[in-house]
Amino acid sequence: MGKIRLSLRGLFRRLTRRFRRDLRFQIAFFYLLFAVPVVIVVLLFGEKTNDRLRTEVMNADTALARSIAQDLGLNLTNARYAAQELARYSRTGNVDPVTLEALYNRFNLARSLVNPVTLLGDWWIVENPVPLGLDVVPPEAFPFRDFARMSQLGGPIISKGRRSIQTHQPVATSIVPLWDEREEFFEYVVSNIRLVALSKALALLLQEYPQENFAFDAVVIDAARHIVAYPDTSLLLTSPIGLPDAVMNAALEEKPGSAVYLASNDVETLYSYAPIPGTDWGVIISRPADDAFAIANAFTRSMTIVASLFIVVGILFWLALSHQVIRPLEKLAAFGQSIRTDEPLPRTEREKLIVLAHRSDQVGHLTDTLVRMQAAIDARLDALIQSLRDALILENLEGKVIYANRQMGLLTERAVDEIEGAPVETVLSWILADSQDAARVLTELEDNERSPAAIITEFDVLRRGRRISLRLQVFNVTDSQGALIGRGRIFSDVTADREIDRMKSRLVSTVSHELRTPLASIKGYATTLLAEDVKWSPQAQREFL
Repeated sequence: MGKIRLSLRGLFRRLTRRFRRDLRFQIAFFYLLFAVPVVIVVLLFGEKTNDRLRTEVMNADTALARSIAQDLGLNLTNARYAAQELARYSRTGNVDPVTLEALYNRFNLARSLVNPVTLLGDWWIVENPVPLGLDVVPPEAFPFRDFARMSQLGGPIISKGRRSIQTHQPVATSIVPLWDEREEFFEYVVSNIRLVALSKALALLLQEYPQENFAFDAVVIDAARHIVAYPDTSLLLTSPIGLPDAVMNAALEEKPGSAVYLASNDVETLYSYAPIPGTDWGVIISRPADDAFAIANAFTRSMTIVASLFIVVGILFWLALSHQVIRPLEKLAAFGQSIRTDEPLPRTEREKLIVLAHRSDQVGHLTDTLVRMQAAIDARLDALIQSLRDALILENLEGKVIYANRQMGLLTERAVDEIEGAPVETVLSWILADSQDAARVLTELEDNERSPAAIITEFDVLRRGRRISLRLQVFNVTDSQGALIGRGRIFSDVTADREIDRMKSRLVSTVSHELRTPLASIKGYATTLLAEDVKWSPQAQREFL
């Protein structure tokens, strides 16, 4: 655990050091500090808006399902009312054509898409308490078959879908109990609702809603979960294919709603449902979720695209800034480092720097200024070296001459361009060509080649008919870290120094000789005066002195 902590701490320190030294990382950090909250806000806003739009779509589809259910319920109510009115007119015997036409027109003015009479099939009156026979309504149409028990319901009921025994057409049987003026039950009006006509009514209802961009699929199911109304009448009285059981159960309950389920074709589908008032039936409308939520999904995609564009633009801006500003600054920093350490840039980097200096912006002006400044420094240094009275060559670690001044050209009697690039051994052979000390000098240089101390040796050469004396000094050249990068050789003309030395020797010898003769006389007289075996007269002593 301690090693992991130390490793993480070291990593953090390296990253911190890199962050402080690299402007590229700093810009990226501050951009992320700004961009990440913006992207998060945009995505959250898109998600919230998407949820709100989806909720609105689901509420709209639920309202549509409720509206269709209410319209169909109204049509069924009108059909039952038509059966009651026809039964009343039939009982009173007032069935002349004029009366029937007035009754039909009255039905035709009802608030429904179809004339309720068209929904009716067979209808008849059953007096109480006549039991319900199999020839009237089959037992599977209702959960019970006794009209006396039905009378306890107090209102009309409608059966499940079935096929009529007489016409073999899909119908649903409606039973409406009737009461007299004393509110006593006295008979039923039984009528068959033609499911084909109900399906046409459903199709007409769907045509009232705009479906330019998407199409609804609507179906009406009964308590047995069979289709009792559908635009394709060939599917009547069959079980719906692909409808989830949860949707069918919810459609038969009292509360409308919407939900998204995976259909049998593995496509997410939005189902909206509502029960039909006064029946055990339910309406289910459906459409693909992609179509239903197209606007919401498009908005979410647009928000995602905006966030992505924001990130991409930021990355492009960072790359452009890195390429146009930071990378040139790095090159300028390396160039400044080379000036400070006197280390030349590689040729490729030098060429890139020249290209950078041709830019017309501030970076180009700065680069051009630094290049000119460095060129001026090099020119002054070169002029200083060229003005030396000593010959100078600089060599690399491979022993190739990389620089020679003008005095070296005069010493070797060759062009400077010919000297530069030549091996040091060749240049030495040119200088020592007519020297009697060549073997000694080469031996000394070879023996002391790897010595860190400077090598100094002297030799004579013949130049332009006269003999000159040269002093060779070899020194090591190191970089800012102390690593060896080459050597330098200075050839100094010490002929005049040699002459001065010889003149000094002769002067000392002459003065010594001239001083030695009188001193010998003085010494002889002093010795004579100091002799004890001879006594000199005062006059002689004064003469000796």
